[in-house]
Amino acid sequence: MVTDNNRESADSQFLRPYWMPDGATPEDLPEGLQAAAEAIIGPAYEELVAGAPTVLEQLTGMSAVYLSQLEVIDQVELARELASTPPDSEQRGKRIDGHLRLVGAKLRCTTFLEKMRRAREKSNESIVNPLQGAD
Repeated sequence: MVTDNNRESADSQFLRPYWMPDGATPEDLPEGLQAAAEAIIGPAYEELVAGAPTVLEQLTGMSAVYLSQLEVIDQVELARELASTPPDSEQRGKRIDGHLRLVGAKLRCTTFLEKMRRAREKSNESIVNPLQGAD
């Protein structure tokens, strides 16, 4: 499922997710997101989407990576807001609630991915040894 948009560029090991513009690199992102894109988002995309063995796992992986990217962006924005303005406890609470909903959605995606992987591994084990577990 590699396309021109997510193929590795010659000058970078960064595997660009679909939602990033053509030709974009981590250097094109705001400073606070560059390291996260290279260290977390790119490798997560490569593992959970490009390396996924089934379409369902690719789709779920795309959601997990996208939510992870939104989480990182939200963290950067929260940090910037807290550093630049006096904290408004009500507004901060709303932002944190929204952030926790985002994290919860990502957790549901990754939990579903893990369940799919375990089911596939269990299925593969029974194919390799069909008599396993039979008495």
